[in-house]
Amino acid sequence: MKTTHLLLAILLSLSAAVKASDSPIIEPKEVVANEIARLNLLIESTQQSLEQQRRLRDMVVEYQKIQARYMESSEDNELLYQLIKKAYAILETIKAQHLEAAFEPEFLSELSMLSKPALKSGIPKP
Repeated sequence: MKTTHLLLAILLSLSAAVKASDSPIIEPKEVVANEIARLNLLIESTQQSLEQQRRLRDMVVEYQKIQARYMESSEDNELLYQLIKKAYAILETIKAQHLEAAFEPEFLSELSMLSKPALKSGIPKP
């Protein structure tokens, strides 16, 4: 019984506070609907981030393959060109997604060093 009276007193004081602040009263159904909409937006945003991170992972795997092939034949300018392009694309993707803290500084330095020729305009394709 005390709990019921306490709950009723809290509800009445909340009701008075809402009326006193001249705020429109929002129906509970509307509040829940707004929260569901927010959660849907959060889920969609998270899914997009996850998909971007998967694409980034695929880029890093491809970079690793190109790098291994280049190490076997370091005279191949086409592989070097592919390595530079991939390093640049990865680094730009990492920066765009603000993921620098998720990667080792050595890896970021490697990408940065390899990306420098890509920043210069007019790099001829071998």
